Amino acid sequence: MISPTWPDSFDGLLRRHLPFCGEDEQIGANRMLADLGLDSLKTVSLIIALEDAYGLTFPDEILADATFATAGALWEATQTAAQGQAINITE
Repeated sequence: MISPTWPDSFDGLLRRHLPFCGEDEQIGANRMLADLGLDSLKTVSLIIALEDAYGLTFPDEILADATFATAGALWEATQTAAQGQAINITE
């Protein structure tokens, strides 16, 4: 399992949308989010939460199934969206 390399704020937002993720369970970058309970409704809610928390907007081309397949893919897409809008989300 790859250790996460994202800030606690992202981890907390992600966990709130993963009903099958244990409180102390580490979410590795390659962990399949669907296995942790992320479904289509929770995905929409997660997008809104990430956009609100970081003040960014996900471009349409990022909103694909692959973006929400793993925690690492979602973090990478979040960083890409933030960089495209000159927003620092790593702190």
